[in-house]
Amino acid sequence: MTHMFAQDSRGRVSGQVLDPTGGAVPDATVLAINDATGVTVRTVTNVAGAYRSLSHRTPSGK
Repeated sequence: MTHMFAQDSRGRVSGQVLDPTGGAVPDATVLAINDATGVTVRTVTNVAGAYRSLSHRTPSGK
């Protein structure tokens, strides 16, 4: 049996924080703010400056 999934209304944000010289910025706080709902998701970069937020709801139609 094959399982199929419908579209999901959750989003995920990921990236890397770098300084002006291109070096990674560890332990930087990154905020993802949903202006429509007022929800703020906070995450912190790892030693490589990388971050990934947990899944959070996105506004409909966006």
